[in-house]
Amino acid sequence: MLIICNRKILIREANVDAVGGYWLSILMLDRILRELHVSLPESEKSELYSELSRAFGFIGSYRECERLEEMWADPLYREAIEKYIEAWLNFRRRKSVIEAYG
Repeated sequence: MLIICNRKILIREANVDAVGGYWLSILMLDRILRELHVSLPESEKSELYSELSRAFGFIGSYRECERLEEMWADPLYREAIEKYIEAWLNFRRRKSVIEAYG
């Protein structure tokens, strides 16, 4: 299933609010995670999206979902996003191990 975040989707949804746009962006993140063979619970996915959007500067933009899709299509941004997600996952794993023994 290919998720496309373009203006047609946003117009067809009729005045997508911030929450609707957010969920389109989460669906795009789902696509990215599937391509990377990563599975996360919804709470962690939401946290990753928040941190990823801040790190790459598309948080709160009018076209968050489209911007994420454009960045994923660009080889340089794609590599940076992959590295960011890998580092985030490693941090989460280390944090959970520390909490388990703490």
